[in-house]
Amino acid sequence: ITRPTLVKLLDEGRIPFEKPSTHRRVRLEDVVSYKETRKAEQYEALSALGIVDDEDPRVVAERMKKARQEAARRRRTV
Repeated sequence: ITRPTLVKLLDEGRIPFEKPSTHRRVRLEDVVSYKETRKAEQYEALSALGIVDDEDPRVVAERMKKARQEAARRRRTV
């Protein structure tokens, strides 16, 4: 991730850190934990899409649109 994204996550409290002086210090365990949580959320979103080949293409397109909107919403709140 980019530095600004990391700083945003730290400031929002999604990843704990210490700031003894001017630099933030992040524990590796906390970063790995965040990564695993994020991956679980992604897999959950993917499984919510389902896999059905004989569906109406318009219905599938609408579901994909909603999934993209949900993913964008989650990125904005992260």
